[in-house]
Order: sequence, then structure tokens, then C-alpha cells
Amino acid sequence: MNAIILAGGKSSRFGRDKALHKVGPKTMLETIVETLTPAVDKIYIIAGSRENYQFVEGAEVREDIISGMGPLAGLYTG
Repeated sequence: MNAIILAGGKSSRFGRDKALHKVGPKTMLETIVETLTPAVDKIYIIAGSRENYQFVEGAEVREDIISGMGPLAGLYTG
């Protein structure tokens, strides 16, 4: 089983990229990947741009096939 993490949102209510927000020593995204790792075979991070998330170990980053179309397009990419 694989996991898909949608990280391509605009974060308009949060004010900045939620996935990169640090909670303690790690970003929220790193914590999610770490939590999912024992339960799945592969983790994909779906985002508008790869460059912001390349630092995350244990996941493959893929860019949205259809950009700017919201979470449904992210699921399609996944």
C-alpha cells in the first residue's frame, strides 16, 4: 500500500506553507512522513513544485500534473 500526501495548497488561511511549519525540531511534513513510514510501502508527496520538499527523506516528491486545480488534481496526480 502507498500513501499520498497532498502538499500543494495555497495555505491562504494559515498564511504560509503548513507542510513546512516546524513543530518542535521537525516540519509537519517530516512528522507525517515519519508516522506513515512503518504502515506503507511508498510515500508520495504531491505538490505544485518539487523544490520546496526535496529535503524530506523517505518520500518521493511529484509535481501536480494539472497545476492550480486544487486537491482533486493532486489526487489525480497521486
